[in-house]
Amino acid sequence: MRHSENSGALVQMVVSSSSTADVFNRAIRQLLASLPAEVDAEWFEEATIGLAKAVGADIAMIGRIVDDGHAVETLGFCENRVLRPKIVYELEGTPCADVLSDNACVIPDNVADLYPDDQALRELRAAGYAGKPILDENSRMLGIATVLFRTPIRDVAALSNAFETFATGIAEKLREELPRWVDAPRPSKH
Repeated sequence: MRHSENSGALVQMVVSSSSTADVFNRAIRQLLASLPAEVDAEWFEEATIGLAKAVGADIAMIGRIVDDGHAVETLGFCENRVLRPKIVYELEGTPCADVLSDNACVIPDNVADLYPDDQALRELRAAGYAGKPILDENSRMLGIATVLFRTPIRDVAALSNAFETFATGIAEKLREELPRWVDAPRPSKH
């Protein structure tokens, strides 16, 4: 078997990807195990900050789908691991709309250029984006988890795997509680 000069780089890249996936997944499993049994507003905030830490994201959000699937209300929203006020935002023209139609979305770079109508992406200086729906056991859309990075995402496969673990784990933890949060009355938009 012949080895080229590039074979070492390929092996290093594969090992790096596997290593990153292991780190992400271990952090996600630890986060899920550490969340309290009682689900309240602080639970979502804690889960959001934990998600950002676990995958090294600059911004993270966990939200519920509202307005018959046309908007998301954040239940937890953080930037630089600091909580921000909860918001309601319209889905049209956002990568989150693609998450809801395609089941997952990872955009390694230039997300703001790909979604020019989503002004928030520019304001948050987002380069990379990942989102995954939170589904119940019947594949009913309960919510969405997203992360934004100010630099390009380096390991799409590892991040996708971690997001799958997170969304599945959150859905399992919230099987009984999230419908209460999904169907709860919400503040009106201004």
